[in-house]
Amino acid sequence: MTRRPLMLSAMRNWFPVDVVRDRSVLGLGTLSAREPDCLVAYFDETYRKMLDGNPNVAAVVTTPELAASIPPTLGLVVAENPMEIFVDLHLHLAASRFYTPDSSPTRIGSGTRIDPRAVVADTDVVIGRNVVVEPNAVIFEGTTIGDDVLVGAGSVVGGQHLERWSVRGTLIDAPHVGGVRIGDGARIYCNAVVDRSIFSGTTDVGDQTAICSLVNVSHNAKIGRRCAIRPLSIVCGFSVVGDDVDIAPGSTISNGLTIGNGARVVIGETVSRPVPDGMVWANRSLVPPERWAQIRLDARLR
Repeated sequence: MTRRPLMLSAMRNWFPVDVVRDRSVLGLGTLSAREPDCLVAYFDETYRKMLDGNPNVAAVVTTPELAASIPPTLGLVVAENPMEIFVDLHLHLAASRFYTPDSSPTRIGSGTRIDPRAVVADTDVVIGRNVVVEPNAVIFEGTTIGDDVLVGAGSVVGGQHLERWSVRGTLIDAPHVGGVRIGDGARIYCNAVVDRSIFSGTTDVGDQTAICSLVNVSHNAKIGRRCAIRPLSIVCGFSVVGDDVDIAPGSTISNGLTIGNGARVVIGETVSRPVPDGMVWANRSLVPPERWAQIRLDARLR
């Protein structure tokens, strides 16, 4: 999915804002943004470390009180209620098809087999070669699937997830306007769900990664290559899972976390902080792999 540039100065045409430092951005995002050149809303100093630590943030819409603290390298828009402006901008861009200006017929590669009971959108889907789409699978617009992929029975790729914003006393379900990218050789097993991204950009499943039955990969998550996300697990929005990661059944990766290459999450865990490369998350804490191997050996010898 192509990301289009937006000049901050265009916001003056739509909203009561002061564009202090104009620049081009490639879309909107949160302070956990995984796509480059994003505009984010910043209105609470509690999240200052997230702002300073995310190189994907290119511009900020913030309050007059916080404006002076924004680094001069970032574009700057000032508004009395930054979150309202941010939400209104997303709704405006979605309604005007800014995110999806062009539509093209769905393309399906040679050797691909799609069960007649499956549903594939007529436009804006790209499916590679030798893909198998099983009965009752649903593939929405904005999805790109590589070669040699399995999309299992009852799975849903590219649907909308819950992201709810409270604005002016009203709950608004954020329209999801991004896409999904499934790598070569990936496996999306029966009744798994891979949600499309909220903003421009994609939710990603890497090459040869297995998304097992009843797994939910939420919006804007990025999963690397050769991973195994086992049944009944949840990868929450904006999380990044590295290569060769094993997430055991019934586990949850909390929103916006990074799981390093070769890491492991044991069965039924909720991961609440980042997991470095090669480490094991067990008993609600980080465990070195050597220590985890010894724990398992001791358990077998009892």
